[in-house]
Amino acid sequence: MTSFAIPLLAGLLAIYCFLYMRLQSTQDAREPPFVDAGVPFLSVLARIGWQGLSYWHRHAGLPIITLRLPYFRIYVVNSTKLIPIVQRHVSTFSFSPILVDMSARFMAVSKKTYEIISRDPMDDHGFVAGMSRATHAYLSPGSMLDSLNEASVRILADSLGTIDNKGPQHVSMKEWVDKEITMAATEAIYGPLNPYRDPAVFSVWPDYENGLAALLLNILPAFTARMPGKARDTLVRAYEKYYARGGHRSASAFIRNRCEFYLLRGVPYDDIARIEVGASIGFTSNTKPAAFWLLYHVCSDPALLDACRQELMSKAVVRTEESSGILTIDIARVKSACPILFAAFKETFRVHSIGISMRRVVEDDVLDNKYLLKKGSYLLIPSAVQHRVKSIWGENVDRFDHTRFLQEEGSSSRQKSRRPNPVAFRAFGGGSTLCPGRHFATTEVLAFVALTIMRLDIRPLATGGRWVMPTVGKSKPNVGLDQPDYDLEVELVPRDEGGIEWRIAFPGSGEPMRVSAEDG
Repeated sequence: MTSFAIPLLAGLLAIYCFLYMRLQSTQDAREPPFVDAGVPFLSVLARIGWQGLSYWHRHAGLPIITLRLPYFRIYVVNSTKLIPIVQRHVSTFSFSPILVDMSARFMAVSKKTYEIISRDPMDDHGFVAGMSRATHAYLSPGSMLDSLNEASVRILADSLGTIDNKGPQHVSMKEWVDKEITMAATEAIYGPLNPYRDPAVFSVWPDYENGLAALLLNILPAFTARMPGKARDTLVRAYEKYYARGGHRSASAFIRNRCEFYLLRGVPYDDIARIEVGASIGFTSNTKPAAFWLLYHVCSDPALLDACRQELMSKAVVRTEESSGILTIDIARVKSACPILFAAFKETFRVHSIGISMRRVVEDDVLDNKYLLKKGSYLLIPSAVQHRVKSIWGENVDRFDHTRFLQEEGSSSRQKSRRPNPVAFRAFGGGSTLCPGRHFATTEVLAFVALTIMRLDIRPLATGGRWVMPTVGKSKPNVGLDQPDYDLEVELVPRDEGGIEWRIAFPGSGEPMRVSAEDG
């Protein structure tokens, strides 16, 4: 036994010495300090695997760190002061190369389409830049976004109206919210031939969504990504059928424009289907948990629920003069004249956001005249770190408190001095990684919650009538917000038994909502 142990220990020591020397010889003194290198290159992997999403808080006190992993580096920015500097270095820190890689790993497009997508990824005339401009044009505040918002909100309103007619219903709250949000968004976007009307498509979506990380890693996918791979194949077939039937021709202008963009650049329909399956993640994956958590926090706090209802009734609900039995909710005023609900929306994102802004370092660069960042590395900005800075958000940073965002509406100098630093609110990313669909998602979530709390009472069933917040330890990193570990059984009870008819009005977008620092 001893004769076997000695060579084994000697071999392990030799491997450790080799890794240590390799780390020291390849780490430039000007780079951000590396951490968790007890066993070089391996300790970081072990800690991330063990701690999961909570790992990003481990070194939050350092402005920027280096994680040395096998074959590549990751720089993690923790300091709020460094974020605007990162966002100004658009030519050296870019998301475009990552998007190109995703087309091969995550979307699994053909070699021909991969070559099209990868042409001039850093150039303003390249495929990636052109697709980004086309997306922003249709999802920025204006008439085109208004049509998408109106379509989705009307679908939500009609669906909630069926509950009024049926009376109290027992539902699993997350499952119910997921379906309402998914169908409203996809019906508005894809039109009458919406692929998600097919129950088979709807049922495989969770397997696809939960397996995004495995698909992106693309390491032995036949074993590590079998279920999400099968789900993706089902979704791709449904999208291919959608385009073959001409579904895009009767869809929103957003989809028609994207399809034309792809075709003009030589992308075939089968690869358009693959790209759109990947893009569809952005339409619902973050909106669903946002709607769930906002509804949970509003309904579980009687004072907040009452305040939101009073605010909506006085500022966004119009009683038709011809009939006292008709109430109309003005969606534009829900967005612009209901600061309590909007503050709760932003606090929901602050508390539950786990998104990470990611960029590739495409050229060696020096950040803030201090930190050398090497070409080929990745640069991450975890939103959860920014959302837990006590000096910005207060000592009660771990508690849901919507009033911290109400300070933005104050006019006194004292209130203005207490406003949170907008750069620290990273719910929708920022700079070149700012979410283009943030206004569409915000309108959908606010409208859904406003319509729900005005028309329904929601009562927990399994906990003796008490609201108990679900744990989130099993949240997947590929979604930008916490996902509850288990569902909540609730009863939906119509509030109006006197024959009130609810309608919605959508007179236009009004002023853009300030959902990110850039919107300010």
